[in-house]
Amino acid sequence: LQLVAATVVEDENLGQGSFEGRVVSWSTGQGVAEAELTFAFGGRVTSLRADTHGNFRFEPSEVGAHQLVTVSAVGYLPFAPQWGHSPIRFMATPGRRITGVMLTLRPAIDYHGQVVDPDGNPVSNAEVTMLGADRGQTDLIPIDDHWTTDDEGTFTFNAPDNAVFV
Repeated sequence: LQLVAATVVEDENLGQGSFEGRVVSWSTGQGVAEAELTFAFGGRVTSLRADTHGNFRFEPSEVGAHQLVTVSAVGYLPFAPQWGHSPIRFMATPGRRITGVMLTLRPAIDYHGQVVDPDGNPVSNAEVTMLGADRGQTDLIPIDDHWTTDDEGTFTFNAPDNAVFV
């Protein structure tokens, strides 16, 4: 997940403040339809969905630092670090709107791998494991990290950059 700087706008009509912005695809910059965002505050969580263009608005019911816990969408690698370890927090302040927030998700690209023996022959039913699949970003919404090869020794997977397989 990448966060792009936002701005603060005074708005006396806001109760406890608001956070608004857009979830976009890292590869295209287009909005990510129906992305789900989860915020945590005081031991409680609130989830909301972005619209069909990736736009979201959250009006918290309490003043204080609200942690962005997860951002996920079908077809994208999730942002879901270990509980309490998200580096992204928004300060809800009466009469202040944080606007222009842009959250960037990476597409879950289908990659294809193949296991071969020392002679270059495909190995069927080989167990493949991705090491460090979470890379600190998918603890709360894990991605697949184990596969079994087919008759041609191949498997299809989604992975973060620089993934390692054994």
